[in-house]
Amino acid sequence: VRFAARKDVPDAVRAEALKALAEWEKPSGRDRILHVWRPIPTRDASAAREGLSAAVDALLEESSDLVKEAAAQAAGALEIKAAGTKISQLALKGKSPGVRIAALKALSALKDDRLAVAVMAAVEDKDPNLRKEGTKLLSQLKAPNVVALLEKLATEEGAVGVRQNAVESLGRMAGAD
Repeated sequence: VRFAARKDVPDAVRAEALKALAEWEKPSGRDRILHVWRPIPTRDASAAREGLSAAVDALLEESSDLVKEAAAQAAGALEIKAAGTKISQLALKGKSPGVRIAALKALSALKDDRLAVAVMAAVEDKDPNLRKEGTKLLSQLKAPNVVALLEKLATEEGAVGVRQNAVESLGRMAGAD
């Protein structure tokens, strides 16, 4: 966490440190540096959660989109609910689609109440990747008009990925609609 918070190292390395924290509980068996197989047993994520909780707000306010994206992913993976406010702000007002997508996924992982507003904003956005992610998350919302909105997204002209995700989301939904 201290390394990820340093400003004197490249952003890509800071983001990699945050990705390692996100996978703390169940790390990949592949060594991050040499890419050889060195499995690490499952471990308690409370230390990573506590350490990142103290620094997550500052990391989410970074100027670097790469660090913001990795911090949002780590906060979602480690279930740091206190970061929900900052993450929802990124999901709504982030400049980079990658950061907004990471924020949407983090809000979903946190089961945050602000997810519905962020998803609706993503579905209305011009960026096809952001719309695609928003469409994927629509099925998690318990709003009454979700089925009609997914049907509209599946049949309207636009990005094929958005339409495919709308059809897939409709297939996963239960109910008479």
